[in-house]
Amino acid sequence: MDTLEQRLKNFADAIDLKEPDKVPVSMEVTGWPLTYAGWTLPEAINDPVNGAKAYCKFMDDIPYDCHILDFGYMSYPEIYKELGNNEFVMAADGVGIQHAQSNISFFPDEDYEEVISDFINYTKEKRVRQQYSIYSLPKEEAYEHLKRAAILFRQLNEFSMGCNRILTEHGKFAAIAVGRMAAGYGSALNTLFDHLRGMKNTLIDLRRRPEQLDRLCDVISKLNDRPFDMSMMDGLPFKMGTTVYHSECFLSNKQFEKYFLNGFKEKWMPYMEQGLKFFLKGEGSFMNTLKYYDDFPKGSMVIMLEQDDPFEVYKIIGGKHTMIAGMPVEMLQNSTPQECVDYAKRCFDTFAPGGGFIFGNNKPMLCARDAKEENVRAVYEFADEYSRKK
Repeated sequence: MDTLEQRLKNFADAIDLKEPDKVPVSMEVTGWPLTYAGWTLPEAINDPVNGAKAYCKFMDDIPYDCHILDFGYMSYPEIYKELGNNEFVMAADGVGIQHAQSNISFFPDEDYEEVISDFINYTKEKRVRQQYSIYSLPKEEAYEHLKRAAILFRQLNEFSMGCNRILTEHGKFAAIAVGRMAAGYGSALNTLFDHLRGMKNTLIDLRRRPEQLDRLCDVISKLNDRPFDMSMMDGLPFKMGTTVYHSECFLSNKQFEKYFLNGFKEKWMPYMEQGLKFFLKGEGSFMNTLKYYDDFPKGSMVIMLEQDDPFEVYKIIGGKHTMIAGMPVEMLQNSTPQECVDYAKRCFDTFAPGGGFIFGNNKPMLCARDAKEENVRAVYEFADEYSRKK
């Protein structure tokens, strides 16, 4: 079995555009491992010690090296429900979590100027009360809900810590622990898109009230501009920051430059010239943005694809930056084992020579039916062997 040290070294070589002894084989999962073990998330939260063991059962049967992002569940809908928020909903399969943006009450048009002029007070007071109906309950009743939420949170934390402990015991790792990142970039527009105005309203605001939107983005950007020193990365396995596309996948090139790229380059380019790398997770299709990274330091970006064709993307970033790509979840869900293995082989044959490639699935396996067990097993058994230097 490969050791944790070997796997970390291979990952470091891959993102340095070197050919590692073994191409890192990653797997992104959320709910699927519980289905593999025959458990549901409520069962795992109610019995967090044995739930963690069940969640990690797939590690004994399916070979792989690492996860790119945090391992396991980051939230549990019942906690939010106790606090009077239905933003997260448990899927019918008992393992998937649906983020229902349609259930969120975003701040109304008439509050725009108030948010701009008093952002911190608005978001920490008025906005929180809009989101969590527990504030409107009698004190005693609210306290009981808060206690139940605290108990569930403690159980979720115990479950998550158990999963990560078992991950380490298996010699595997999560390369980018988002919660511990010292370097991160999120566009101000994404704050509106994800939390304050929502997808629909933000895209409308870009057309109907661009001046107000720009002023609010300026407020958010200034509040998010925290000092940074490279020593803040000490103790992390890789000197790597992280950024995620959300609204960016819906913007024109001109809008992308204005709302994402210019701020990103201004803040982080000096550190990337010192050796800091940035992981980019895109949602949806974003190949039109990749040309902008031509003038970034070579090897400074580690880009994880979702819907874009990796063979077309490779023509743009191959040899310049690291690409995380490989197995479309749609194939793991619908194709035959041999079709999946043939596609995986094509990925290795095309992307692995010269380094700068990490194999993985394009979207996390969130739900019970996101992947057939026989397909996952066939792909990862093949990848574990074929990824090694011959």
